[in-house]
Amino acid sequence: MSSQPVDQVLLSLRHLGDSGDAINSGDYATAYSVLSPSEQDRVRFDEFANGNQTSFLVTFDLDSVAATATGDRVEVRFTSVQRSSMGYHGQTCRSPAPC
Repeated sequence: MSSQPVDQVLLSLRHLGDSGDAINSGDYATAYSVLSPSEQDRVRFDEFANGNQTSFLVTFDLDSVAATATGDRVEVRFTSVQRSSMGYHGQTCRSPAPC
């Protein structure tokens, strides 16, 4: 992996962290600004803000970074909590492990 892709990965991780901090503090405009243009085309700001009103990012972990034949692969893991009425199919926690 060259330093340029590593720098891009680190910048992306920082943006994800900034987005989580913004959601946790209720600053949905900042969190939304971190989304890619294609993601912003898919989800309007008001939907994004309403969908994150009860969300709180609890953990955010970088699991691995590896070079692959098609580019760098970054695996991250996070846990977030939200009111069940706002969660996917009534979830109150989103994580790769049971909450």
